[in-house]
Parts: sequence; C-alpha cells; structure tokens
Amino acid sequence: MKPIRLEMRGINSFREIQSVDFSKLSQRGIFGIFGPTGSGKSTILDAMTLALYNETARKSKEYLNLDSKDLFVSFEFEVGTDTGRAAYVVERGKKRDKDGKIKSTIDRLYKKGGTGEIIEGSGQVNRTIVNLLGLTMDDFTRSVVIPQGKFSDFLKLAGANRKKMLERILKLQEFGELLTVRVKRKKEENEKRLHGAKEALKAYEGLEIERLDEFRDELLLLQCNIKELSECEKNMRAELRNAEEFWQKKDRLESIDIMIESSEAEKEAMKALLKKCEMAKRVMEMGPCLKEKREAGKEISQIEFNIKKIAEKIEQSEKMKELFERQLKIAAEKKEKDYEPLMGKSLVMKHMIENETKSLEVLERKIRIQEDLIEKGSKQMAEVGI
Repeated sequence: MKPIRLEMRGINSFREIQSVDFSKLSQRGIFGIFGPTGSGKSTILDAMTLALYNETARKSKEYLNLDSKDLFVSFEFEVGTDTGRAAYVVERGKKRDKDGKIKSTIDRLYKKGGTGEIIEGSGQVNRTIVNLLGLTMDDFTRSVVIPQGKFSDFLKLAGANRKKMLERILKLQEFGELLTVRVKRKKEENEKRLHGAKEALKAYEGLEIERLDEFRDELLLLQCNIKELSECEKNMRAELRNAEEFWQKKDRLESIDIMIESSEAEKEAMKALLKKCEMAKRVMEMGPCLKEKREAGKEISQIEFNIKKIAEKIEQSEKMKELFERQLKIAAEKKEKDYEPLMGKSLVMKHMIENETKSLEVLERKIRIQEDLIEKGSKQMAEVGI
C-alpha cells in the first residue's frame, strides 16, 4: 500500500481540517515527521488506521476532539492489483450521541477515477480493506504503522504468529496456511479411501491363490451368460417393439372401422335426406294440385252450406205446401170461393219447390265434380308419400 493523501478534522488535537499530501513528501524518497510531544504526530497514524479499519492505532476510544461535534477522515491510497495499480478513497465520519458515545455517520469506500460501485457500511468496508491490503488491523499496526513503544512487539513475534503475519504481508497464504489446510484435507481423503479399500479386501480373506483359475473360469462363464442374456433381452425388445407396432396398427384399424361405421350411418342419413328432398320436390311439383284441393275444399264447404240453406228452404216450402193443402181441403169443404186463392198459393209454392230442387241438383253435381278432383289429388299425394 502507498499513501497518497490524508484529510482529517475533529480527531484528537486537530479541531480544524488538516491535509497531508504524501505524494509530495515522498517525491525525494524517505521522509520523516517531526515535532514536539503533543503536536499530533501519532494522530496522523490514528487517522490512517481509523479510515482503514475503523480503529485508531493506539486502540483509544477517546479520539474525538472535545471542542468538536463530529469527526471526519478521508484517506486516499494506492495498491497493486491483478491489472495494475489502483487508487482508492476510504472515508469515515463520527459524532457523539446524547449519551456521550461515539457513533458512525459515514463508512464509505470507492475506487478513484472509476465507475465502480460505492461500498458502504462499516463491516463491508472493513472486509474490503482487508482483501485489498491483505492485512488485518493487527498485521497493519505491527508491520506498516507501528505506534510508539510497539516496535518491539514486531521483533518479538515468534512461531506461528510471525509466520502467519509474514504470509499475509507477502501474500503467501496459498503456500502457507492454505496449503497446509489443502494437504491436511487431501491426507484425510486418502486415509478414508485406504480404509475403504482395506474393508473391501476383508471380503477376500482366506482365499487361496490356487483357486484363482477357478474364479477366472466362473468369470468367463458369467460373462458368456451375460452376453446370452443381453442377446435375449435384445430379441425380446425387438419382439416388444413389433408387438407395440401390431397393437398400434390394430388400434388404427379399429379407428378405421369406427370411421367406416360412422360413414355408413352418415350414408343412410344422406339417403333418407335425399328421399325427403325428392318428396319435397314432388310436393313442390304437386303444389298446384294442393292449391286446387284446398280451393275445392273451400268451394265444397260453401256448396254444402248453400245445400243446407236450400234444404231448409225446401223443408219450409213443403211444410207450407202441406199447410196450404190442408187449408185448401178445409176451404173446399167450406166454401168454393176460398179454393181458388189457396190453389194459386199452392201452385206458387210448388214452383218454388221445383226451382229449389233444381238448384239443389245443380249443387249436388258441383259437389260430385269437386269430390272427384279431391280424390284425384289425394291419390297423387299418396304416391309421393304425403
């Protein structure tokens, strides 16, 4: 990691915003930060670690300036990546709540000059910083930023702790602890496989080498049986396919039979419909006859009505004739002078009866003619099935 720029406000003795441009300080190589006690030299390190890990290098909890309501630090740094070097900016903000406790207000990390995402949240920013630097807070304060009086801790590290820290600093984890984990896991897998093989071999305990040829013969026999069974299975599958094809054809034939039966039924229905059409055609041809029949029926009804009226008149005339004849007979007995007028009336009635009788005969002839027409029409209608 290479520091580029640090800005801080409200931390320890720095009430107002202060900036440290490390890019200018490092132009000539090594540089030093000097000053009297309490001038803020260690505060620069506290601001860097607070920005990176959300903790101060001296592990102090009272780093907020007493005359400030809030705190802000911004640290720009550069690290090497798989695609080259890249600059990042991490920002932290703090303030004191009503109970006097310090709370986070800003936790933000982003790549400078890029269009990548902005990472926010204390935990997410902390994990990303560890991944970028390859160092935890303890590693950083032991190897990069060493507070006053803590340099001896780095020199006194021994054994596993020093080894792990150097692995993280030099990015050798895959050849150190990670490699040890992989080797251990592989060893456990091999031991399990070896144990499984030993358990499998227990099934062959007590077998003699002399019986190996017998086992080989049995194996050959079993292989031959398997081959024969495979051929048999193949043949049975072929027969099964043939049977399936047969049943499919049978089902298709049954479907065709059903279609034929349906066609026959439709054919019969068509014949019946055709017959009805022919009958309707004949009926249409017999339309005039039917019309004549209806008209003849109406005329016959009228003639029958007229006949009924004439019959009533004839009956009345006959009654009057009988009445006149009785009166005539009585008059003849009484007086001859009344005979002539009654005789005249009788003759008149006789003529009326004769005329009505002739009219009745004419109507009867008309009725016979109309009945002949109706009978002829009925026969023609019977021929066409009406």
